[in-house]
Amino acid sequence: MRAAAFLAFALTCSAADSEVRKPWQNTRLVGSPEKAPQMVAVPAYPKLPVKRPVVIEWEPGTDRLLVLENLA
Repeated sequence: MRAAAFLAFALTCSAADSEVRKPWQNTRLVGSPEKAPQMVAVPAYPKLPVKRPVVIEWEPGTDRLLVLENLA
């Protein structure tokens, strides 16, 4: 059943792609996209005590530790 659905989808896509596409041009577009903001890790629970750590690793590029804790 999946193979038949995939084949039908592939045939409809290839038929639509065979048409000649005109390039999109917009003369009002200026500049370039802005860079994505830098992601920053924020402690969710800074006062939560660590009771049963499984793995402790350094966070790359910082002096912080990442802790994986077993809650079971």
